[in-house]
Amino acid sequence: MEAVVNETLGWVLIWDRALFFWINNGWVNPFCDVIVGGATWLGNAGVLAAIVLPVLWVLDRPRFWQNTIILASAMALSGMASHLLKALVHRPRPLKDMADLIEAHQVYIHVLWQPLRENSMPSGHAHTVFAVATTLAFLYKRWVLLFFSLATLTGLSRVYVGAHYPSDVIAGAFIGIIGAVVVYGSYDRWRGGRDGFGHSVGREQEMKKGITE
Repeated sequence: MEAVVNETLGWVLIWDRALFFWINNGWVNPFCDVIVGGATWLGNAGVLAAIVLPVLWVLDRPRFWQNTIILASAMALSGMASHLLKALVHRPRPLKDMADLIEAHQVYIHVLWQPLRENSMPSGHAHTVFAVATTLAFLYKRWVLLFFSLATLTGLSRVYVGAHYPSDVIAGAFIGIIGAVVVYGSYDRWRGGRDGFGHSVGREQEMKKGITE
């Protein structure tokens, strides 16, 4: 059984590296440097907040604070899970993982922005943008395709800029989605039994029923 697991893991790592080079080397051109490379900033929590919060304020002001708290909670929960996994795994990023091959001129890694070398698994940018995309998809279902298209582009950009392997991005996306599902699910259950002021709807209905009978 252990041999099967090791062989499977070996194949996963081979495909992970192959997919990394297909994106990181194969997509390189000035257009992708601007569009894909620029999209990586959507995974930065500060940049994302600067974009999303003003839009929510303008388009959905009555629910602005409620939605902001949900978004922040989803990001915080997925962020804690992501940092915990980073501390447990300690996976080197491609630049460090393949340092010997780079030095020997056997491989080339296209790097944009800051060259990073530590804590590759999972991708923090991926968990951030997918937590936000999933939460917004719950809140504004008609725009779900837009949200996840931008999140996917951001995830791919982390491979394109040389910061992560594809599996790091997939793990980060999974954490972000799960974090958002847990937070929104908890909010939805709380909302199902309460009114907009946090009072128990079921209890108040029982009291009113008792008064009228």
